[in-house]
Amino acid sequence: MPSPILLAAAICIASVHDGDTLRLCSHERIRLQGVDAPEVRGSPRCSPASKRRLAASPTRPWCDYRLGDTSQAALAKFLETGPILRSDPV
Repeated sequence: MPSPILLAAAICIASVHDGDTLRLCSHERIRLQGVDAPEVRGSPRCSPASKRRLAASPTRPWCDYRLGDTSQAALAKFLETGPILRSDPV
């Protein structure tokens, strides 16, 4: 049985939301698996109501805005290092 052929296509990134989320030019939101970055200022997850609702959740919001800004900048800088490729099995 032949190995699957992978087609690689460049991904157009419109914006970096925070250190673990970005938006593609197609408006698709992408979350990085295995990464939990702090929220950035204005995140709805950091509203008082969300904090109360998610207090006992294993995915409660991490609302350290200074670290959120730092992680957002780090992801943006990483994405500038070269093309991002998406591989899809055929």
